[in-house]
Amino acid sequence: MKLVVFGDSFPNGLNKPSPESPVNNSIEQQQKINFVTRIGQLLEIEVENYSARGAGNPEIAYRAFDYVRNNACTDAMLLVVWSSFNRPYTINPLNGQRSGVFDIPDKALEVLQDQMIYAVYGLCIEKKIPLLMTNSFCQPEKTHLELNFLDSFDRSAYIEYGKPCNTLMDICYGVWLQNYEYPVHTFDHNYRTQELPDTLSPCWHPNERGHRLIAETLAPYIAQKINIHYESR
Repeated sequence: MKLVVFGDSFPNGLNKPSPESPVNNSIEQQQKINFVTRIGQLLEIEVENYSARGAGNPEIAYRAFDYVRNNACTDAMLLVVWSSFNRPYTINPLNGQRSGVFDIPDKALEVLQDQMIYAVYGLCIEKKIPLLMTNSFCQPEKTHLELNFLDSFDRSAYIEYGKPCNTLMDICYGVWLQNYEYPVHTFDHNYRTQELPDTLSPCWHPNERGHRLIAETLAPYIAQKINIHYESR
């Protein structure tokens, strides 16, 4: 089984010395430290990582669709790591400029985020591709995300959906699935507490320690999904 991952800068492995710095770690360093690579090592499976720095949810959804359209997925599993539900655009890593869909009403944005999740889920159901989804730093229950709209939607496709603190950022803060309220609430991945945990770099992205912790947390979910898929054949 091959794990194919789509997402933003979190699964991409981006690290910078500060949020404002134009300098970031090299592509080689990103590939080495990111949790996708580590999951492959832990589970001894092949991985492909199509995550991109600055990717918004429309781009993440498009990349997943484009991959399935152009590749045989008979032995592949998808992991989709959504970005902020308040980021319906792509950030150009060279100049920081936004492009794509933005400046739309909040209610329309809620519909858009639901559509993207349902679309990727429906695609994988149609093609019989095992799928898991999660979020880098934006807790779904705090953004009015509602996955009960369709009775046919299997919420087990979204890792620990409905549980508190179920994002990759929460893993790095050490509060995974705990009833914890951050002093500062934000839909972005900037500061939430006064002290930076030792799992995050100064740019509020997971560092090598953080990626290791994320991999160790997510690997059992992925292994279980793979086992269920093979047993159902």
